[in-house]
Amino acid sequence: MSAAKSKGVQEVKRRLRRLGAPKGEIERALGAALYQEGLSIIRKAVKRTPKDTGRLRSSQYVELPNMKFLGPTVTLGFGTDYALAVHERVEVFHEHGGPKYLESSVNEAIGDYAARVGRRMFRNWGNKLFLVTPASGVNTKKTEGKPTSKSKWGKGSKRKRKGAGKKSTPSTGA
Repeated sequence: MSAAKSKGVQEVKRRLRRLGAPKGEIERALGAALYQEGLSIIRKAVKRTPKDTGRLRSSQYVELPNMKFLGPTVTLGFGTDYALAVHERVEVFHEHGGPKYLESSVNEAIGDYAARVGRRMFRNWGNKLFLVTPASGVNTKKTEGKPTSKSKWGKGSKRKRKGAGKKSTPSTGA
């Protein structure tokens, strides 16, 4: 991350501290924001990945944030033994997708990276959306299981809840 981009993240951290956020929550909100950014990048990369059998596309991964260093880090990539060769061989023609599928997705995301991560940090902290320790691999959200306007079933969502729109038929007891 360049100095200019890290300044943006530092400003978000200062603002959250002024709002009373404990340091641990700020770091976890940043970790969750980085994870969300990684998911966004990998989705774009998968669309650009060459497709023959689909194995390369299905090997994509985004690891949960590693909180052990100076700040949270997120690793993403593709997990096949030939992913690097396909990524780097620009002279090979692919009917679907092409080389540099991950690099081009990362480069595209860099433009307004700090602003997106900052918005996600504020949103995550406000909604108490944090990722738990990488060992458990579970996302948690303090909503008591009720969808909020910011959840996947929120306002204007095209996705329906299980059973929504189905008519119930009374049972006859027979």
